[in-house]
Amino acid sequence: MSEKLKNVVEAALAAGAQSDAEAAMAMFSPEVIAHCPASLPFGGDHRGIDSYLQALAALNRYYTLDVTDSSVLATDSERVMLLLDIVYTAPTTGRSARQQCIEVLTFTGEKVSDVAVYYRDSAELLNLLQP
Repeated sequence: MSEKLKNVVEAALAAGAQSDAEAAMAMFSPEVIAHCPASLPFGGDHRGIDSYLQALAALNRYYTLDVTDSSVLATDSERVMLLLDIVYTAPTTGRSARQQCIEVLTFTGEKVSDVAVYYRDSAELLNLLQP
């Protein structure tokens, strides 16, 4: 099952790279729960796909993201650990920072039911927003 889950994630990443948000989001369950650091403006627990999409929209209001690399680090029968290398730019200040982000995706069947997001330095992301 782990190879199958890895393929699902890699297909979603490829769709995202082609700006096909609908295909990229297809791997998520409608009941997905996403956990983002509470210290960030879009942080907290987001229950359901609509709430998760709102959090992603908020992330994209605060930052322009340039994903420079992504890779699946590990898989087991129900989880995929994804490493993202991202350059975040705050349009309000023009400042940028490169960070790694780890996402742990938990699957129920073939759909992601839980997303835990870990930024290397959440404080640095907040500092980008400061005038």
